[in-house]
Amino acid sequence: MAVDPTFGVDNFNRPKVLSETETYVNNIMMLLLGRKGFYPSIPSIGMNIKDTLYEFFNDINTEEIKNELVRQCSDFLPEVNSGDFDVRKTMYKGKPLLVFSLPVIDDTNRNSVSLGITTNKYGELVYDFVEGKEQSM
Repeated sequence: MAVDPTFGVDNFNRPKVLSETETYVNNIMMLLLGRKGFYPSIPSIGMNIKDTLYEFFNDINTEEIKNELVRQCSDFLPEVNSGDFDVRKTMYKGKPLLVFSLPVIDDTNRNSVSLGITTNKYGELVYDFVEGKEQSM
């Protein structure tokens, strides 16, 4: 995996650079939030996950979401071992919450990232991620 630069500077006035995990999460978020056709060179990618969060809770099919994310990762992020993905749904503050468990492997460490996506009381999309414990391979 690689790291990405961002627009801006850090506290020491140096260009900001995202970590491998932050880069990975940003790329996954781009797939989840984008609408089909948003990426001109690969028009088939984009899941527009926000629309899913407005469906009835029982109608949200996590297996379908996982399969589509795996398919899109194979098109856009071929270095990602998407077979280890997991998608769960739960309720949080009365709103559907999708939790994506994503594997991260860098050098000799195996890590996981849990990414949660929901909406707030104003209907705005909110998300956060946390890294899991590192284990030696």
